[in-house]
Amino acid sequence: MYFGDFETELLTIRWKNPKLARRLWSYEQGGGLDTTIVEHEGVIYIGCNDYYLYGIDPKSGRKVWEFKTNGCVNTVEPQIHDGVIFFGSYDSYIYAIGLETRNVIWKFKTGSIADSSCDIADDIVYAASRDGYIYALDEKTGQEKWRYKTGDIITTNLTIFEEKLFSGCFDGYIYCLDKNTGRELWRFKTNGNITNSHKFLIVERVIFFGSHDRFVYAISVDGGTEVWRFKGGGGFSATPALLDNTIIIGCRDGCVYSINRDSGQEFWRFQGEMRPWGFGTPKPLITKDSIYVSSSASRVYCLDRTGKFKWEFRTEGCIWCGPHYHDGKIIFGCEDCRAYAIDEKTGEEIWRFRSSLSTQKVPHCEDNFSPYEIEVKRTGNDIEEQFEEDRYKINFGGLDNFEDSEYSTKSEYAHKSEYTSHSDYK
Repeated sequence: MYFGDFETELLTIRWKNPKLARRLWSYEQGGGLDTTIVEHEGVIYIGCNDYYLYGIDPKSGRKVWEFKTNGCVNTVEPQIHDGVIFFGSYDSYIYAIGLETRNVIWKFKTGSIADSSCDIADDIVYAASRDGYIYALDEKTGQEKWRYKTGDIITTNLTIFEEKLFSGCFDGYIYCLDKNTGRELWRFKTNGNITNSHKFLIVERVIFFGSHDRFVYAISVDGGTEVWRFKGGGGFSATPALLDNTIIIGCRDGCVYSINRDSGQEFWRFQGEMRPWGFGTPKPLITKDSIYVSSSASRVYCLDRTGKFKWEFRTEGCIWCGPHYHDGKIIFGCEDCRAYAIDEKTGEEIWRFRSSLSTQKVPHCEDNFSPYEIEVKRTGNDIEEQFEEDRYKINFGGLDNFEDSEYSTKSEYAHKSEYTSHSDYK
């Protein structure tokens, strides 16, 4: 092609087989209270980025217990069994702490940040870490029984169901292991990170979970076959909650979705104030009359059970974990260095608790994109060149706009599923 006094070649460039994209959050020391609340014998326990795990009186908001680690206690859901509380920390340890004595019964060192949540069954504590391992530890001594290596970072809530152990992973798989031996039973492949700050929802032998690939999945626990999938407008990292015959789940597109748990059909959606991550991580709280959802837009929303707005409560920071119910109060932690209790009917504040630090630390986000295969074709002379395994830093406008890849999202261990996706996002 001739343009005046110079020639140029036209190139056709095609991005082929984009691999898994991921978004990794890290926290520095600050005052944010970002863990799921667990209640035991009239005390609620919540972790904080000031390195403390706090015990708070849910009636008054007064601190009644504390234990300090050497790292942020972030996003985990503490587990309590036989008077001992188990949780992980950014200092890479899994802790077993006596609730009465506040003494360390044992601690187990993993290979990286331990911000996944444990589960406990048959005197075994199951834990995970960003080192990619799932660990089985003796509940009394912390001695390792077995470990299983996944393909990437784990920041999830491990979940026991019967003799099976479930874990999500940044490699896009949900893993199903034999909880006694650590042997892999099956795995199911999605095209995005799987993270959840609460235990997986399992109903009638179907496990429900979201992925950063924009899909919510319903998978059989017996073999990992796909039942259905639902596509939203952004990634899913929240855990769904059960409401009658539907599941309620928040999405990073700023919507809360109601989905039929049998068919994957959308019933309704609620659009909240849009911020990065939207309703990305918290699990909805469902009571007799209402649905409560917290948001990165510094709000807790109260909806009726059909998804209609009732009221909202505003804070001064993002809210990363779901609200907790106690005797007419909705209680939750916030990145603004406070935990709040508000009235379940009106949303009026009842009390607030402040952590030991008043400094908000914005989490650091690292976007990682795996290698792309690039196909370049020069027009006119049919010369093709392929450049494989080159790394490019590409801004897709955030991972919510990451396009579906050519990778199959069906499990390598599952039978073919003729699913349908019942949403407005095709």
